[in-house]
Amino acid sequence: MVRLATLFLGFFLLSGTAHGLTDQERNEVERLRVYLNGVVTMQTRFVQTDGNGGLARGTFWLHRPGRLRFEYDPPVPILVIARSDFLVHYDKELREANYLSQKDTPAWFLLADKVTWDDDFTVTDVKRIGPIIEVSATRRSAPDQGAVTLVFDHAPIKLLGWRLVDASGRSIQVRLQDQKLGIPIDSEVFQFRPTNY
Repeated sequence: MVRLATLFLGFFLLSGTAHGLTDQERNEVERLRVYLNGVVTMQTRFVQTDGNGGLARGTFWLHRPGRLRFEYDPPVPILVIARSDFLVHYDKELREANYLSQKDTPAWFLLADKVTWDDDFTVTDVKRIGPIIEVSATRRSAPDQGAVTLVFDHAPIKLLGWRLVDASGRSIQVRLQDQKLGIPIDSEVFQFRPTNY
């Protein structure tokens, strides 16, 4: 089974200090930050693969500030919901829920009202590969979480997904598909009722 914990890191690290970047690269990172600030709601399918050939699919919903939902397709029994101040990781098979403060997870960044620069994050590289921009970043307070590369289409800007390499060298790639931005999302999507599963 593809590890869920690493799924989150990749989406939430585009904020931070940009050390050793050129002015052009800093401008590019700022442009992408502005784009992310414009994303209020999103519904998208995702495909997640790992370095061992594991594959999982699911649906992701976002409503900033403060709400998201990752729901994996069967047979992966994982559901993640963020609402209010908490993020809930629920294993439907085990009927076990873990509650975390949003601020104690990488999710706080995407869930924030505004994407802002924060000294805890370091943008380490910006690459342009044809129409694709890749931005790599690390989190200084949690180096064991590894490094992430966010992948964007350049024009028009669009988040295509992310790649993560954790501290032990394991990799995860997430590709977003069929994105719908700015659509109304029923608030029930972000409710967590374990008796429903």
